[in-house]
Amino acid sequence: MNRRQRKKQLKMKNKKLVKRYPWLLPKNVWTDKLDKDYDYTYTLADCFPEGWRKAFFEEMHEELREELIKYNYLDEFRVMQIKEKYGMLRYYVGSTPKDSKIHDIIDKYEYISQFICLDCGKLDVPVIDDGWLTPICESCYNKRKNRQKQWYESHGYKYNEDFVPTYEKLLENVDYDYTLKDYYKIERSSPGSDWETITIDISDTVEKLRKKG
Repeated sequence: MNRRQRKKQLKMKNKKLVKRYPWLLPKNVWTDKLDKDYDYTYTLADCFPEGWRKAFFEEMHEELREELIKYNYLDEFRVMQIKEKYGMLRYYVGSTPKDSKIHDIIDKYEYISQFICLDCGKLDVPVIDDGWLTPICESCYNKRKNRQKQWYESHGYKYNEDFVPTYEKLLENVDYDYTLKDYYKIERSSPGSDWETITIDISDTVEKLRKKG
């Protein structure tokens, strides 16, 4: 397959994607319009790290789609930004239908992302700190190190492994159980009430992800 054929295939894939999830079109957050030269070679889905996309992208977006259809809000829903920050998914959105569960769905998958390798999608991995907080498995961490070493050496630089911590060394600073649980706790308040800790049951979703993985 040549470059032109790959580009054509990518455009077809992305058109199909945004037809089902129209909020993934990269519209200007101020004007709500697409760039005049937009050609479907990219979407907001490209902001998802590969591992997270493999692990839960479809599950998350199907849940959002189902909830949006309930409120006839599929074409009005907007995503401002999708990114990884502090070792977890950040999914920033615009207005949502009153009483919908859109934010509950987003909160759930943001929480889940902290336990999934953002490179390969493996579950039950820690967030390590090597200067950047990253949920990553040992295999993918070592692959990153090898790519870094190859880049240094290919550009004529010396790669000193003594300054690059091993995965085992980084794990010494992980002081929590990084097994993905069937629930999580958050603090919430309602108008006229104090903050309270709420336990959120996510066992159905966790079970699906484990079967998939």
